[in-house]
Amino acid sequence: MAREQYDEFPLKVGEIQFLFFIDGGFYQSEGYFSTPHLHSFTELIYVARGKVCVKVSNKEILLEEGSLLALPRETEHEVRALSGASFTFLAFWDEANFIEELCHISPFPVGDVFLRLLDYYYGNSVYKYELICACLTEICVHLIQAVHAPEIASRPLMEGQKTRHYTIEYYIRSNYKNAPSLSALAKSLHLSLSQTDRTVRQIYGMSFSEKVRALRMEEAKSLLTTTTLPVAKIALNLGYANAHNFHTAFKKETGITPGEYRRQAKNNSRQL
Repeated sequence: MAREQYDEFPLKVGEIQFLFFIDGGFYQSEGYFSTPHLHSFTELIYVARGKVCVKVSNKEILLEEGSLLALPRETEHEVRALSGASFTFLAFWDEANFIEELCHISPFPVGDVFLRLLDYYYGNSVYKYELICACLTEICVHLIQAVHAPEIASRPLMEGQKTRHYTIEYYIRSNYKNAPSLSALAKSLHLSLSQTDRTVRQIYGMSFSEKVRALRMEEAKSLLTTTTLPVAKIALNLGYANAHNFHTAFKKETGITPGEYRRQAKNNSRQL
């Protein structure tokens, strides 16, 4: 592999140093096949849909939907896509070379991380590098457990939860002033609407719309007490269609109007 042709992502998980190389997306050709070959790096093959057959030392390994195969360095293999296959490759080096033999994990507990990884890779987020490294770390943690602690490899991990939590928090905080939607968040997480709604409620103890409203009210209170912006301007800044809608939402939340809240805050500050 010519390193200069790929984007490098160095990271450390515990005491293991990794260097990932990302190139390409999902292969979706039923006729895809490779001739026998090997690599100087460790390769991961993740199957998102369908089935893929990998031949290693005259032994055929069938990878079904949601499964992952880790191929050690210098392992000669062939890859053949079967019906409806959609799969991806990921290459990495690590100083410890902890993948010394074939590692087949089915299902891979956090398979959706590969979908998010490629979304971030081809996206334009200002946090692109951090998001990609978070996904790679999540993959590494599960691989390390599968190799060194297989009895707990299938358990939910805090790392996975933190990655998903970070994605949800980043999306909501980046969009709450505009027009955030649960469906757009679900798409970025590669989850259904019901799964996304359930995850948001587990994290915040409230629904998606309630979390957006809470952030808007928090920002509204800050702007009312620290700036002289007109209430109508604050309403537009927070994504409300007009000042009337903002007045209604604010009074429902606090019991008083934005103007009354601002006056009370000024009176309280004078008394201090």
